[in-house]
Amino acid sequence: MKSDDIATEFRDFIAFETGIRDAGLIPDDKDLFAEGVLDSLMTVSLVTFCEDRFGCEIAADAFSDDSMRTIRGLAAFVSARRAPTEYQ
Repeated sequence: MKSDDIATEFRDFIAFETGIRDAGLIPDDKDLFAEGVLDSLMTVSLVTFCEDRFGCEIAADAFSDDSMRTIRGLAAFVSARRAPTEYQ
């Protein structure tokens, strides 16, 4: 699965969970916390989604890292952790 596909899945999940009608309105580089899209409760849902959908564990405190606060960062995180198992 390509990073763009992973980003789309994150975007769709976040839009659904937050009630944003058009997932395309969430840019890849938008700080989801600074903009109020994600909060602590939504972070728990996002961590669970990541584990269930992609098999990647994310510690809740990982979101303090700036690179994990955007869809692009989340997709890169998952892509980096999935790559080795996809080719085995």
